[in-house]
Amino acid sequence: MSERIHPGSPAQEFYDLAKLYVKHFGEQSRYGGRVTVRQAKLGRLAIYSNPDNGWLQVEHLPPCAAQYEVVWSNAEGFNTLDWYQHLEALRKVLILERLAAIDAPLDK
Repeated sequence: MSERIHPGSPAQEFYDLAKLYVKHFGEQSRYGGRVTVRQAKLGRLAIYSNPDNGWLQVEHLPPCAAQYEVVWSNAEGFNTLDWYQHLEALRKVLILERLAAIDAPLDK
């Protein structure tokens, strides 16, 4: 994590939810053949994480853009002012996933 995040802040929630999302919905991949990374997509968000060392990077593909822009990285912290909209997207999808799990019929 970064010193730019204060415990209990919305930034901390963003970091925690991004890590949770990539943990539950991510797939393993390898960068350069040596570092194992988990990656997940959520609409125009791309989330990358290395659970071994706590590294996290969140990128966003703006409309009509050809390249992703960094929203969050451990090295720089937040790189955009509209990161709150991405926090809302993470909240919604994780809440809906939890509600679906609660509503699922129990196997007997």
